[in-house]
Order: sequence, then C-alpha cells, then structure tokens
Amino acid sequence: MNKKFSLHPLLFAAYFVIAQFASNIGEFNPLHAIRPLVFLLLFVSFTQLILKRIIQDLEYVGFLTTIFVFLLFYYGQIFVALRPSLYARFGLRSQWIVFIAWFITLIFIGSPWVWRRIRSGGIVTKFLNAFAIIAIVFPMVYSLLPSNRVNLRTKFDTMTSEFVHENYVTESLPDVYYIIVDGYGRSDILEEIFQYDNSVFLKFLVDTGFFVAERATSNYMQTAQSLSSSLNYQYIDEQIHPEIAGGSRTLFWTLIQHSRIRTDLEAMGYKTIAFATGYEPTEWIDADIYISPFNQNVSRFEGLLLSSSILTLISEQVDLGIYLPTYKSHRELIRNFFDQIIRVPELHSPKLVFAHILAPHPPFVFDQYGSDLLPIYPYTIWDANEYPGELEEYRDGYTGEIEYLNSLLMGAINTILNKSPDPPIIILQGDHGSGVFTDLSSVANTCLRERFSILNAYYFPNADYESLYHSITPVNTFRIVLNSIFETEIPLLEDQRYYSIMFSPFEYIDVTSEVESACRMP
Repeated sequence: MNKKFSLHPLLFAAYFVIAQFASNIGEFNPLHAIRPLVFLLLFVSFTQLILKRIIQDLEYVGFLTTIFVFLLFYYGQIFVALRPSLYARFGLRSQWIVFIAWFITLIFIGSPWVWRRIRSGGIVTKFLNAFAIIAIVFPMVYSLLPSNRVNLRTKFDTMTSEFVHENYVTESLPDVYYIIVDGYGRSDILEEIFQYDNSVFLKFLVDTGFFVAERATSNYMQTAQSLSSSLNYQYIDEQIHPEIAGGSRTLFWTLIQHSRIRTDLEAMGYKTIAFATGYEPTEWIDADIYISPFNQNVSRFEGLLLSSSILTLISEQVDLGIYLPTYKSHRELIRNFFDQIIRVPELHSPKLVFAHILAPHPPFVFDQYGSDLLPIYPYTIWDANEYPGELEEYRDGYTGEIEYLNSLLMGAINTILNKSPDPPIIILQGDHGSGVFTDLSSVANTCLRERFSILNAYYFPNADYESLYHSITPVNTFRIVLNSIFETEIPLLEDQRYYSIMFSPFEYIDVTSEVESACRMP
C-alpha cells in the first residue's frame, strides 16, 4: 500500500480562495477570506478522510480529492471563460452544456480505469504537489506586497469635527437622504453623446422643488474617490497620509463607511439607514438600520467564491437567499431600494439615509420598460474601456436603464416627500458620468467632459437655494447643506477635478481646466 502524503488537494482548495482575493485586492476586507479558507481546508481534509476509509491507495485518494475540488469549486471559472462564445448560440442551456462536459471530463480523468494506466502514482502526486505550490505562491506574494497591504489610518483618525453644533433639538432636525445614482450623466452630455432627451425627468425635479445644477461636475472620475471626497467634504489628498497610501483602494472604505458627514450627524442625534449596494466600499453594514434582500451571514467575498463554484449553475434561476455577484442579484439590489424606500420616511427621525444605486452604471440589467436583460458576457461591473460589450450596446443599455431608472426615482421621491412627517433634505447625485469614451489608464484617450459631468440635484425644506450654484461639485455638497440648514459656517472649497488611472488611485492629474472641452467622438 502506497503511503505517500498528498498535499495538493489542500493547496488547490487554498488557491481557490487566495487567488480570488488577490485578483480582487482592495475590494474586500482580508478578514473575510479567513472563514472560507478554514472551511475549505476542513472540508477537503474531511473528504480525504472519508475516501481513505473506502480506498486503500492514498495517492489515488489524493488524486480523487483534487478532482472533487475542481469539480465543485472551479466549474464557475470554466463557465465564465466559455460563456461568451456559447451563450449567443445556446442561451441559458450553455450552463448545462459546460457543466456536463466538465463533469464527464473530470469523472473520466478520476476513474479507476485511468488511474490503473498511470505507471507511477508517486510521480503524479509529486507533480501535483509541485504545481499547486508554484500556483499558490504568486497570489500569496501579490497579496502581501507592501503596496497592497491594508492600512485604514487616515488623517481623520485623530480628528473631531469642528462643524458640529451641540445645541440642536433633535426633533427639529430634517431627515437627510443622500442618493447616489452611479454613473448618471448631466443632461447636456446625455443629449450630446447618447442623443437622449432627459428633459421630462429634469422638469419633474424642478416642478417638485429641486435645484438642479445645470453645469455640475464630479471631483473625481471613479466611485471610491468621488464618494470618499463628497461624504467627507474634503479632497482626498487632505484626508489620506501620502506616505501610507500605496496602492490599496481599501483606504477608501473608512472614508466612505465612517465619513465625516455620518460622524457629524450622528453627533447631532441622527440615526443611519443604509441599503445593500453590492459594492463593498459603499456597504454601511453597521448602520442603525441596514436594508438588504440577502442573508447577511454570508460576506460579499464569500458570495464571490460561491459564484465561482458549481452554485453558479443555478444562481441566475433560483433564489438562494444569499448575495452572489450575478445579474439576478444586481437586479434584486436595485429593486430592493425602490421596494423598501416606501417604509423609510415613517421611521424615527432625524435620520441619515444613504443609498448607492449601481445604475445606470454597467452592467445594464433593465430595459426602458423594466424588463430583465441578461448580457452574454460573465457578470462584471467594469465600465469605460473595460466594458466587455460593444459601443452601441453601451449606448442602448445606458439610455434604456436611465429611462426605467427615472420612472423609479420619480416614484421614490414622491413617496419620500409625501410620507415624511417634516420636509427632508434630498440630494440626488451622480458620482461620475458615463464611460463610453473613458479610458481608465489614459487621460489623453478620455473624454473628460463626458466622465466628469453629473446629475446633481438638491431639495431643501426651506427652498433656500441662494448658496447653491450651477457648477457645484460634490466636495461642497455637504458644506452647503450644513451651512444652509444647520447654520454652520464652513468655507467652500475651490471646485477641482482630478483624473486618476484605475490601478494608481492616489496619483492625480488636475484636469479642472479641461473638463468642459469638446471631445472627439466617432
């Protein structure tokens, strides 16, 4: 009986977790990788133990366990790789075609008939051990690089806000709704690039009592930077220590999830209400009320792992009750906000309501009538030059989703205003514009006018919009809100705009003077 130890099943199981984390570094908390890693190692060890009681050849047991690991956990990655070429021809049946082929292939490779024809099981074990070790080294080293280490210290760690008033009567404070519609562009840009007339929605806002900034732009051209700045009413380089920034995007989490506006309003007696977003940096899971359609016992990272497993076979058709990064879950998150917002106005006041709606940002999952769309490419939220579809598909998908989103927003705004005991503050804002002509790695190839132009609308209870102006940027949003409604005296900042490439999030190019320049478009 051969008793050589097979390490490769455990290594391939660990690689499944570590490689997923490394490829999404900066988007997930490293602590979220510990539980699935421990679970998979225990699961694989238990599987080997069971097989050892049935099969005496320990090398064959290790070989079978590795086959089992690939069958359960790597199917999703195989399907993702093959889906674009198969989906157009076979539709949803392509999932079963890939699964059956994958299942038959692995069962054949792991069959006793194949194993008996292998001249040396020891050589196979050594090869798989060596291959697994080499494979796991690369993502481990990448995850441990100094530039990718998570350091959540910011300049706010030792600061208290000088803007908070201590003498407010809690019952007299208005509710504050901060609603981010991701990638929602300015009306003139929608007309210029998409030939889309957004006047009906803008008229609704104005008729309802909103101030709409007609020349509004964002300060940054990516979500994490934009919200880090707006929620803290400060530019990023004034918040993060340059010497510790490195390349870790996780630094934005603290700035978004525990921002200055949240701290200031909580100090005034506000409760926080937040909605699940599907985008880790904007998840306020520790809010006083966190509203999600999914079981919160499963982290976002664990959902990503599960979606790469055999569960992806049924995830688009069956409600599993947990968040998996799929088109179905994306639709559920958007619908969740509009389904649940009707209950929020009647909750205890004062409250800060934060909602980041990942629309009309890709992927486009609704047409103009609200019917489900299912893109042929694997699920991704990549935008701009990383968008996997064609240019015309982007244009059609973006305008169709805005049309449907507008109808939902009008209903939500009417509900908030009609059901609120006292008139609230509502801020409806894009974090950046669309990305048809945006290159995340080249400022020269980016239409700055498109990417920085945003929807930016305000509803104040007293309708006093004297301090607002049409070219306002989000960094001044809460400065004006606090000054106008809460009678603070916070100085406004100069409206600046900064471009940064995707993988150097703390290196900025000042493009303030260029964002209104005309762009060359095909």
